Amino acid sequence: MDFEHAVAGVDGVEAVRRVRSLGRGETTRVDVVVTADPRLTLREAHRVADRVEAVLAEEFGARDVSVHVEPTAQHETE
Repeated sequence: MDFEHAVAGVDGVEAVRRVRSLGRGETTRVDVVVTADPRLTLREAHRVADRVEAVLAEEFGARDVSVHVEPTAQHETE
């Protein structure tokens, strides 16, 4: 499984816009941009980001993960 596929399966993630990684295992640095329902509260969007971080740590050993959550544009949901 690759990073994008793992992130796409996270509850609350509607789309994966970008994944960048460098390194391997515990030294892996991953930057991810995902979209989520624009009606989520800040707290709920933060939980989505936490779930993304957890999946990348569990499945790939990544410890340095940055997740940016953007609202899904209306045209992306139609």
